[in-house]
Amino acid sequence: MVITIILDYTMKRLTTLICLALVAISTFADTKVIEKSAKKAPEWLYSATDGFIVVTVEASNLGDAQQRAIQLVTERIILSVATSVSVSQDNEISSVSTDGSVAEKESFKQVSRMKSANLPFLKGISSSKIKEIYWIKLQDKATKAEHYEYSVKYPYSKTEQLQLVDEFERLDASKNQEYETLKNNIDNIESVEQIKQSILQLNSLKEYFFDNVRLSQVDALTEQYKALYNAITLSGKLLEAGK
Repeated sequence: MVITIILDYTMKRLTTLICLALVAISTFADTKVIEKSAKKAPEWLYSATDGFIVVTVEASNLGDAQQRAIQLVTERIILSVATSVSVSQDNEISSVSTDGSVAEKESFKQVSRMKSANLPFLKGISSSKIKEIYWIKLQDKATKAEHYEYSVKYPYSKTEQLQLVDEFERLDASKNQEYETLKNNIDNIESVEQIKQSILQLNSLKEYFFDNVRLSQVDALTEQYKALYNAITLSGKLLEAGK
């Protein structure tokens, strides 16, 4: 079964901007700006910018703010790959509602799993690639507590997205093939070393797979390989007493 989930990013971006505007109105009613990185907020902060990801986070200091911003950029990039990729998986079940709510829920679950997987393209995401930064320092009028609103403009083109999707599909296909090979070879194991090596490969696959279907399949196959240890027998000929 081939599963493809496509989200309408234009509508999502518009909805996000409207929400940000409403939040900003509510926030500034209770806080005041005491410092900012530039006199005027950049245009990219409130408008969709082709070829870039724009995120805004809150933090108590600029160091934490930058780290959170990169984490959010990473999640956005993973989401763009996860929701555009077509992966063949046996017994996979996915439901998509017309308003996209179920699709979004499943996509974000997939993002959290993919984030913990050892995906090569995640290593290229870095704060050094940030194109522009804008921040403001706010103070709560009642409590005098201070925090930062930190926004970044990170380069991410459609071409790069398509490249990452292609890389991901090829990687995922190779992992599926590795699992199928281990599954087909279980009846041809001839040594303890082969059992050990196969279990190590399955453990590696478990670190990569991010969906419940394949994770359960790996666990089941691992148990089958472990059971082979119980089938080991010693055979030989008695040469003399003790040998």
